[in-house]
Amino acid sequence: MSEEEAGGKISRRDFLKNVSKGTAAAVILNQPGAQALENFANKVDARKQAQTETIQNLDIIPREELESRYRTRIWDLPQAQFPDDYVEMEIRRSAAEELLFQRLEGGRIIGLDIILVDSDSVDPNKLTSEQRELVSQHSTILDGLERKVEEVQELNRQEITANRDKMRAEYQQKLAKLDGEKGSLSNDKYNVERQALDYVYDRYLSEEPSAEDLKEIGVRGYTSMQGTGENERGEKGPRSFVFLAIRDKQKEVTITSGTESKTISASRIPGDEGSSTVFAPKPEQSYPDENTFQTIEDPNSNGYVVVGGHTPGFIFRHEASHARGVFAEDDADKVALEGIVNAASHMKETGSDEKYWVVFKTPEGITLTKSDTDLNSKNAQA
Repeated sequence: MSEEEAGGKISRRDFLKNVSKGTAAAVILNQPGAQALENFANKVDARKQAQTETIQNLDIIPREELESRYRTRIWDLPQAQFPDDYVEMEIRRSAAEELLFQRLEGGRIIGLDIILVDSDSVDPNKLTSEQRELVSQHSTILDGLERKVEEVQELNRQEITANRDKMRAEYQQKLAKLDGEKGSLSNDKYNVERQALDYVYDRYLSEEPSAEDLKEIGVRGYTSMQGTGENERGEKGPRSFVFLAIRDKQKEVTITSGTESKTISASRIPGDEGSSTVFAPKPEQSYPDENTFQTIEDPNSNGYVVVGGHTPGFIFRHEASHARGVFAEDDADKVALEGIVNAASHMKETGSDEKYWVVFKTPEGITLTKSDTDLNSKNAQA
């Protein structure tokens, strides 16, 4: 979403973190002391070596060159600051063929700042201290982002209003059925079922949506393009700021009463079970093609033509289109999708994945490989 257009329990990563710690402990405890530590250290060293080799093979543009030559800086969530759930972003050399980076290199766009947000939506309150310092120097960015958040809140309000009567009728029907079965259910079972029912339909039962109700649909990506910006070199001209949310939205919620519990989808939007909603970069997102995404011929009410299958890599490509001056949402979708199609075709024809130039590094990708023998698994690319 561009500024110019009128148009967030235990988490999965915490679970994975605990599992990885448990696995490491099991390895150490099941072997004699010194030998166990040595073996474990060797495995860590092997993973680090594999990561280094993989990054070298991906032909990443070094950060120094990215800033000096392409006027681009990445404000990600580095491993030093987020050791257990870091998300680092890199740009491959093939991005130099993209119009955005050609304009950055030539100075027609005097800066690109990429900000990865530690949330499932672009929330100013979730920025790191370094990111906040950057944004504080450009007050119009926050002003525009606040307008965009308000627009998306209005989308939530419209969705609630459009579905309220239908959802209230469904709620009353299901509640009547549940009450009819109450005599055959334990108190715990009834309480769990009733709480689950209330959770799903609550946002449609009140006359005025709560603040949380208006966050069900969030801002996944946002671009602010300043027509008269300035960079650290003193150059003046168009400067773009791209924000990308990179944390998973909660997928499930578990309701418990006594000895009874029930797990349901965390999404409260009709027909959305969250199965096609992917927020955080994951290795299995690598190498998408045109079949990865759900598209429509004519733009929907929000202006989009790619309406399903979004991944962080695709959303970044969409926002990168805004960053070079493609303002309409459907046009940005088409540019992003064209890039994915070209990358897939190039890989099929040549065997090279170089056209997938957006790279994310996470514990699930490079550092925590799928198995001890799978030391060359690649980052999530798009």
